[in-house]
Amino acid sequence: MNKWKRANLLIVLLLVFSTLGFSQGVWKHSGTVEFPMPVEDICLFSHTDRTIQALIRNGEVLEHWTRGSRSPFPWIKQAVIPGKYKGSGTILLYADGNYLIGWSDTDGVLQTWWSKPSEWPDPSHPTPPPPPPPPIDKKLSVSGNKFYYGDDEIRLAGCSRLEALWRALKIRGFDEGWGNEYSQTAYEQDLIDSGMNFVRHLGVKDTQFLYDHCKRMKDAGIIVSIGVYRVDENEGVLVNLEDMGDLAKLGNVFFDACNEFIGSNESEIATVIDISENLRSQGCLVSAGAWSGDNGKRLSRIFHTQYSGHDIESHHREWEEDSFRETLAYGKPVVFDEFFSQGNKTLQEIKDIFKTSVDLGIATNYYGYRFRGLPHLSTTDPFDKDAIPDYAGELIHQ
Repeated sequence: MNKWKRANLLIVLLLVFSTLGFSQGVWKHSGTVEFPMPVEDICLFSHTDRTIQALIRNGEVLEHWTRGSRSPFPWIKQAVIPGKYKGSGTILLYADGNYLIGWSDTDGVLQTWWSKPSEWPDPSHPTPPPPPPPPIDKKLSVSGNKFYYGDDEIRLAGCSRLEALWRALKIRGFDEGWGNEYSQTAYEQDLIDSGMNFVRHLGVKDTQFLYDHCKRMKDAGIIVSIGVYRVDENEGVLVNLEDMGDLAKLGNVFFDACNEFIGSNESEIATVIDISENLRSQGCLVSAGAWSGDNGKRLSRIFHTQYSGHDIESHHREWEEDSFRETLAYGKPVVFDEFFSQGNKTLQEIKDIFKTSVDLGIATNYYGYRFRGLPHLSTTDPFDKDAIPDYAGELIHQ
C-alpha cells in the first residue's frame, strides 16, 4: 500500500526559490554513510528522531529507504514511489511536519509527494514499539538508608542533562534549545530506551510543562529529581514553590532544595532550610546538603548542625567510597548527583565509580550525557553518547 500522497507543485517551487541566497560558507567532510546497494542517484534527509530517510533512483525506479536510529544502523526499503523518474530530486521535512518529495519524471515534469513521518517505522525497532505501560500506581518513599517504590526497595541509576528542561523551553541562556539535530522528545526517548530509572533536572517556572515531563518519566518507570534552588549562579528559586505539592502527587518525584552549597554566604543556609520546610509541608520528599569547594563544605557542615528535616542526603564532590560512607553516616538515603569524566577519566573508571556508588545503595546520576557540538558546553565526554546511559540501565537490572 502506497503511503505517499501527491503534493502541490507550488509548495516545492516556493521552497526551492526561498532557499536561494548568496552567503558563502565552508563545507567540511563529516564521514561516510554506508548503503546496502549501488545507486545511480540518492538524496538523504536526517530526521530529529535520528533516522535517515533516503530516496534512491536506479534507472526509472524511485525507492524510499530508511536507516535506523541506533547502532548497527540497519537499512530497510519502505516503498516504491509511483511513476517513472530520472535525474536528481529532494526529500525534506516541510513546515507542516510532513515529509515532502520533489523529483522529475521521465517527461521532465516535477512530481511531488507527501507523507507523515509516523507512517514509516524505524528499522532499529523492527516491530512497532509496544504502547507505553499504564501509569504505575506507586510512590517513592525512604526508610533508613534505602529508597522504596511502592513496597519494593529499588536501586536508582541514571544519566541526565542538568539543563535539559531549560533547553526545551529555550530559557536561561539556552535560546538555541537543543539545536537543529536533536529535540526534547528525542532526549526523553533516549533516556527511556537506555533502561535507566533515574534522571535529574533543574526546575522551571512552567509548572504544566514540568508536570508533563515528570508524568512521561513516571509512565516509563523513571524517578525524577527536580532542582529547586541554585546558589552558585545566583539564579534563586527555579520553580513555583506553591505548585510542587501537586507535582509530588505523581509519586515519582523528589525535590533538591539546593543544588549545592558554594561560597561563604552563611545566610544561604537559612534560605535552604526555609525552602526545605515549604516543600515538606506540601508532602514533598526533599534532598539537601551537597557542597562544592572548601567554603561550600563548611556551609554544608553548619547546615547539618542546624537542620535535619530533609529526607535525602545529596552528595556531589569526593567520589571515593570513604566519602560516600561518610555521607551515608547521616542515616538517610543518599543521592550522588554530579560526577562526570572531567576529560581525564576512562570509561572503565567512570563505570567503576558508578558501580561502587550504586552497590552502596546510593541513587546515582551521571552528569555527563553530553553531545559534541552543542553550545554552552566547555567540555564534552570522550565516550559514545549511549555508553553511560546504557550502563546505568544495565546496573539496575543486575
